[in-house]
Amino acid sequence: MNSSTPLGQEKERTSVRALLASNWIEILAVPVASAIMEAQPILLAMQLLVPHLFGPDSLVPDAGSVILLLLGLHWWQMGVQALRQRRGPLKRNGLVSSLSGLFLAAVIIALTHVWHLDNTPLLFLFIGLLIWSWKRSEDRVREGLSSEPLIMVFKIGFCVLLLVMGFALLQIWDNALEIALARALPLFFLSGLIALSFTTIGKIQKEQAQHMVEGGKRQDVTGSWVTGMTLVWVAVVLAAIGLEAIPLDSTAALLQPVWWALGQLAIGLLYVLGFLINGALYGIGIFLLLGSTIYTFFFPGSSSTQTKQEGVVETKLDLTKLAQSSNGHQPLLLWQIIVAILIVLAVVLIAMTLKKRLRKDSVVVESEEEEVREQLDRAAILRQRRQEQKQGNNDSLELVALTPGSARARYRDFLLSMASKGSDLVRQEHETPTEYQKRILTLAHSSSRAKDGTSPSDAEILSELTEAYARERYGGKYLDNERQHYLTTWLPQLMRHLMETVRSVTLPGQDTPGTPGQSIAHTTGKAPARPTRRSGWEDY
Repeated sequence: MNSSTPLGQEKERTSVRALLASNWIEILAVPVASAIMEAQPILLAMQLLVPHLFGPDSLVPDAGSVILLLLGLHWWQMGVQALRQRRGPLKRNGLVSSLSGLFLAAVIIALTHVWHLDNTPLLFLFIGLLIWSWKRSEDRVREGLSSEPLIMVFKIGFCVLLLVMGFALLQIWDNALEIALARALPLFFLSGLIALSFTTIGKIQKEQAQHMVEGGKRQDVTGSWVTGMTLVWVAVVLAAIGLEAIPLDSTAALLQPVWWALGQLAIGLLYVLGFLINGALYGIGIFLLLGSTIYTFFFPGSSSTQTKQEGVVETKLDLTKLAQSSNGHQPLLLWQIIVAILIVLAVVLIAMTLKKRLRKDSVVVESEEEEVREQLDRAAILRQRRQEQKQGNNDSLELVALTPGSARARYRDFLLSMASKGSDLVRQEHETPTEYQKRILTLAHSSSRAKDGTSPSDAEILSELTEAYARERYGGKYLDNERQHYLTTWLPQLMRHLMETVRSVTLPGQDTPGTPGQSIAHTTGKAPARPTRRSGWEDY
């Protein structure tokens, strides 16, 4: 008996460590990386458009203010959500807390930029950033650790970066845009990679923590990956701080060797490309010259072909000379942008090829499954289906095993308790959880207000139970510690109040014997209705 205690303590410690690791990722790693990623396209877009809209001397918000604004409002919304989970779903107080975060951010911006309050364009830019950051933080907290919104933001930001690169290639604006682009590109891609990687790692660690709580074995598959991504995350954060603290001139001086290396690489690629094209043109010219010689040998009177061939050879493209002349006169930025675009195109082509190959493999697997299915005996398939149907009818009261304490298990206990009061309180087969919630509160005549000011009302507790069940059943999101504590504390009160106030109502047109107020199950002597396999409730 003593050997089981250390094992249980070890499982509990392991699950706690996994929860702390996933919470660190969700609270610190992903918000910081995503804020750095989202700030880069915003800063480049403002630096590109503001001088044309408000004048060349107009100021734009600095990178530190934009990143801290996105990050601060995200953390504020996370705190509001945690408070809402602890006190229950109080929508009015949640909205007030969310708006108070917006007001606090506006006050901080006004205090830190008090000497620029008379600058109307900068003031409008900060107001737009405030509204966008507040709305974006609400969406991110509502979505949780989800990679789809991050991928969408990454795609939009990548399009903005390509647009800015196009304008920098045309050299319409000054050198400041090029320096900002050089700083934003590595930060955007590295922070986006880190945010997406940490999102996936956080999901895996949450599933691992849930598995350990359910009594599973420890299987840490993210240890080394988390360590490596954490080191890269720290490097990106330090780089963002350093690039913000270092002036533009110093940044340009530090990046000059990098741009020189990229320029030399671009010139080398142009040399190779020019050599290949010139060789191909020489081959075509020799072939045409040989053809014209043979033609004039058999037809001596025709000399127009030879003249035309000489014109073709004289007007061929010499890209090697073009590269040599451009090395001394054209700036290296053109070749740097060309190299960047070629790299992006190569990555896109590789991604499209891999996607096509994966799709082809899936089609091959599906076709193989179809071939196997076609080779099966039709009579054997029908016989197996009849046996499964017969077994399902015999085991109609068998329910799928659920994890004790989960939202689905609590919701199933609630359904069985309501079914024990009468058949009218059984959840119907085609009734949604929200519809059943409204009907059960109507039949129970439950008060919409709590008996005291500290405990939530029955309607709020039932709404929280229904939302938790829907998130776990259809979204795969399990209960966190706050919601688990909330349901453990207040769900018995809901069951007790409903059992005290519920009254069975006879179906319309049905004359049920017995005294008034007596349930149908009591008058008929039958067991209360339960979720069955045939009704489609076996997975509740």
